[in-house]
Amino acid sequence: MDKGIKGLVTGDLSVFIVQQIQTSIEKFKHQFEQISNKIEDLLEKKTTLEQFYGENFSMDSSYSKNQPGYE
Repeated sequence: MDKGIKGLVTGDLSVFIVQQIQTSIEKFKHQFEQISNKIEDLLEKKTTLEQFYGENFSMDSSYSKNQPGYE
């Protein structure tokens, strides 16, 4: 049997430690959710900016074709 699994089975983790882990997770859960939401927003904005630049400033976009010097 794996030592990690055996430790959980034989009680290497005390009730106190499990309670402390649970308390820590509950304490920081809101902060984790806020950070996760910020990361999702940033990733969404990055995709949006990439699409904007691709649609408006790539050599194949209609905007670029209408600019002086386009050949």
